[in-house]
Formats: sequence, C-alpha cells, structure tokens
Amino acid sequence: MSKQWITAEQLANFGWRNTTIAVIDDLNDALTRYDITTPDRIAHFMSQCGHESGLGLYTKELASGAAYEGRSDLGNVNPGDGPRYKGAGYIQLTGRANYQKFANHIGDAAVMQGVDYVATKYPWTSAGFWWASAGMNEMVDSGATVQQVTRRVNGGYNGVEDRQALYQRWVSQNKEADEPVLNEDIANNIIEGYLKPAYAAHDASYEAALAAGDTEGADAAGKLRDWQRTLANALRRASGQPEQ
Repeated sequence: MSKQWITAEQLANFGWRNTTIAVIDDLNDALTRYDITTPDRIAHFMSQCGHESGLGLYTKELASGAAYEGRSDLGNVNPGDGPRYKGAGYIQLTGRANYQKFANHIGDAAVMQGVDYVATKYPWTSAGFWWASAGMNEMVDSGATVQQVTRRVNGGYNGVEDRQALYQRWVSQNKEADEPVLNEDIANNIIEGYLKPAYAAHDASYEAALAAGDTEGADAAGKLRDWQRTLANALRRASGQPEQ
C-alpha cells in the first residue's frame, strides 16, 4: 500500500466532492507512482485537477466526444473511437493512442474498454500519468507559476483565476510545521557541555559579588548568566524542543 500523502480529511477540507476509500487510494497511489511528493508539486497538481474536474464532480468529459471522431493525431482510427476515448480522469486523458499508452504503462488491458472504465477506476492515476508524461514535476521544481502550469495543462489560460485560488487554498490549508533546523542531540550536547557549566559559573560569580557588596560585578555576572539561558533556549527552539 502506498504512503498516504493526502488524507480524506484534507481532501474534504479542500472541497473535494468524492472522498471514498477508492478515490483516496487511487490518489495516493498516483502521488507515489509519479513522484508528486513535494509540497509544491502536490499543490499545483491538486489545484489543476480541482479546476479541471470541478473539485471531483466530473471524472470524464461532459461533451459526447464526437468532435474527436476520426482524429488520427489522437489515434482515433476506428469508428466510435471519439466517444469511446473521450477525456477521462481528473486531467482528461483523451484519444485511443493515449489510452493505449496508459494501458501499457499501468499494465491493465481493460483500460481500452474506454472512458467509463478509466473514469471510474483511475481518475487520479490517469491524471498522474499525464502529469509525468508532460514533465510537470520538473516544471514545478523550476519555480513555475500557476499561470505557466495552467498554460501547459490547458493549452491556454482558461480558468486561471480559479486555479490560482485553488492553489492558494491548498497551500494555506496544508502548511507544514517548521522543521527543526538543528539536531536535538547536538543542541543538548552544547547546552549540557558548555552553556549549563557557564551558567553555573556566572551564577556563582553573581552570588559572590552580591555577598561582597559589589553591585557592579553582580550586575555584570548576572547578565552573563542570563545570556547562557537565552542561548540555551535558542538552541532548544531551533531543535524543536520546549524552552526551559
């Protein structure tokens, strides 16, 4: 079973209309299979699929597919190929030739049954197949904007405002907690080996100065003592530990 990159709760919060177990499994299988696994790759993929499918409402093209009949550039060489191989999945896989490539890739000859089979069984995987074939991960990694990604997916800029809004929604709803920038063991070694002994030494100097009536010395020692605590807590924060 694939890693769960996205949960049913995340998908529902995003506004997705179909969050069945089969849909969640297909989504996470697709993300793993096609390496759509960084936060920005996922955000772009989800926003584009969200717009193209009406947030999961449509798993296949609404038009009849008659416009694709006889389109040899899509591999539609047999009567009925247009409707049979019209757009399927959340980023619409279209044409006999592309269905055949997908069938060969996924190892499922039943894909050639046509649109209904793919739309039901592989709405996410077919989208991921297109995404990988089009080099979208590399495009996203290069810093592409939503507008640039939309151009590649759509061939133009149809619905770019909605795609941008969906991208921002996904990002805002799925912000990752800041990762610790310092290893906890290293931080604790510095604290225990250097800062705590220094704190104790400066605290002893502070007490001795107070006892001797040396207010200036006590003030200086107290500041040095407190600075050790400040440094220790900075290291704790950087390594994901609570302050003390």
